[in-house]
Amino acid sequence: MYRITQEDLDFIRKLFIQRTRDNGEKFYSFSDDVSDHIIDKIIKDADWTITDSSYRFAHECIVDFIDNVEVGEYEYLDDIFSKTRDALEADDYTSDLTEWLNERNDNVYYLTEVLEDGIPEDGFTLLQDAQVKHKNEIYTIIFNMLEWYLEVEDKDEDEDE
Repeated sequence: MYRITQEDLDFIRKLFIQRTRDNGEKFYSFSDDVSDHIIDKIIKDADWTITDSSYRFAHECIVDFIDNVEVGEYEYLDDIFSKTRDALEADDYTSDLTEWLNERNDNVYYLTEVLEDGIPEDGFTLLQDAQVKHKNEIYTIIFNMLEWYLEVEDKDEDEDE
């Protein structure tokens, strides 16, 4: 059983915030209000490799999740997660896609996965499909954390700590 309150939605909405580097570049990171316990649940438990794009993807997941959920009780969150995944899209510009690809050497792995599924129609589609695979992984990490956080028993235990 999962209980989602307005307080939960407010907390979830503030997990990731946009910041600005000294050079004016915008990026996402954990909010200063997020506890080490939550960060450990997201990063360490999931063995998440932190990059600018993975933070951005996590923020997009949170925004999409909030767009698809209402305050209330849920037996399962799978339907909400499915709707959230349906909103998942790759970047529109080649420069953004190649920047993502260049961010980590092992992002090439996602290209390989797409090629193993079949040859895409062109390089742009290959890059987009690869990025969507990466986003899908990040969404799964965030969904696992949300299930853990929103589960009634776990929430009650955390309040006792």
